[in-house]
Amino acid sequence: MKAPRIMIAAVSSGSGKTLLTCALLQVLSDLGKRTAAFKCGPDYIDPMFHQKIIGVPSKNLDTFFTGEDTTRYLFLEGARDKDISVIEGVMGLYDGLGGIKEEASSYHLARVTKTPIILVIDAHGMGRSVIPLISGFLQFDRERLIQGVLLNGISKAFYETIKPEIEGQLPVSVLGYFPRQKDIHLESRHLGLKLPEEVEGLKEEVKGLAAVMAAAADIDMLCRIASQAEELRAKEAVIPVRTEKVRIGIARDEAFCFYYEDNLKLLRQHNAELVFFSPLRDTRLPENLQGMVLGGGYPELYGKALSENKKMKDSINEAIRRGMPSIAECGGFLYLHEALKNIEGETFPMVGAVKGTCYYTGKLVRFGYIEITANTKITANTEVIANTEITANTKRIANIETFANTKRIANTETIANTEMVANAKRIATTELIANTESYLKENTKIRGHEFHYYDSENNGNSCVAQKPVTGRSWQCVHAGRNHWWGFPHLYYYSNTEYVSRFLERAKEYEKSTQSCIH
Repeated sequence: MKAPRIMIAAVSSGSGKTLLTCALLQVLSDLGKRTAAFKCGPDYIDPMFHQKIIGVPSKNLDTFFTGEDTTRYLFLEGARDKDISVIEGVMGLYDGLGGIKEEASSYHLARVTKTPIILVIDAHGMGRSVIPLISGFLQFDRERLIQGVLLNGISKAFYETIKPEIEGQLPVSVLGYFPRQKDIHLESRHLGLKLPEEVEGLKEEVKGLAAVMAAAADIDMLCRIASQAEELRAKEAVIPVRTEKVRIGIARDEAFCFYYEDNLKLLRQHNAELVFFSPLRDTRLPENLQGMVLGGGYPELYGKALSENKKMKDSINEAIRRGMPSIAECGGFLYLHEALKNIEGETFPMVGAVKGTCYYTGKLVRFGYIEITANTKITANTEVIANTEITANTKRIANIETFANTKRIANTETIANTEMVANAKRIATTELIANTESYLKENTKIRGHEFHYYDSENNGNSCVAQKPVTGRSWQCVHAGRNHWWGFPHLYYYSNTEYVSRFLERAKEYEKSTQSCIH
């Protein structure tokens, strides 16, 4: 498939990727080009800037979450029927897993999708030193993907001086500059940039940035580089076809806004009708739901309003009590607690499905990619307990029969042992089913990430999360047949069976409620 595309990558975080990407997307939009935007990595907020401020469809691409084949497929699905696609990189170009691997880096994504790279360099305060800096990045580029450079934070006069020096010494084109923007700054909070709707006048500012870029960068050359990208092919992802439709409620408002577009799309591909609702403003769940998802976001900023909406809290609690299948991630997990204590020390009552309080710690509790597996250690402990019971019961039976003849004692002990072993096996099997019948099937993994400054008195121990590079692990998630609640943000394409099992439970719930009515 022919898919014109470029990646805006950088030397490091803070180089101006998001501003320049937004400016370029606005320029392309103003030119009337059908444009798609993508964000490398797990960040939720940058795609919101692309989509809400500029009106360009945007989603995440992440080679850790989905591997190479599926990542190519997801890219081509988003790039279909578009004139050009712009991928915004993450961190520094070569920064991947643990900061030391190529996997999950911007460069890995560019290599997998054969995307030409435009390297952004914050050259403010630099002179000729920018040349060896660019040279080093070119030497690391084994696939020769870096096709151009944009110099950020410099004046027109210096640009006209340094451009011929760079192009005279290095095999790369300097495609433009971007003067330092003293009046524009994207504010941050503990989870990253503020949401686009929170920044007053942002649309007008981006339009102003676009005008600057159109004058200071070679947009025609950028588009030409994009059009020269190789054709790309991908294996189509196999999605199980569901014939029965289910209605799934999705909490979506200012407090709950962290959703991967491909997660929502995958739910729809499984024949789920998504019904959006607001825990902030609605007073009850939508009618005729068979399941619900409480995504991440900033519930801590809306603690008072969420707390005061008692009717919605009661509606959610009642649905959970009746057995409606549910997923709650990070912010949604906070909301399900008995109470939430915010950064100011104020405590607000929440839904109450999870016992305990969640609270601001003042530091980053968890950060980065994880692989999650169902925790089966509980089953092993249960078997040990069962064996202990066998021994106790056998001894008791043997003592009772001591007064009988020896042959009878032997027979009785044999019977007792047989019966108790059978009971023990039955107990162990019951516990195994209870522990592995969550949406995550036994002996499988699902990938995600954690990024939170809040912690819980009750994080759950149904699963184990493990870091891919260091191997460090910890207990997490409350999971059962009809619920999955915890801090991890999941990427459904890393284990599509998780979605299938969730929706199967939703359909079972619908049938059970109908049978109760009749």
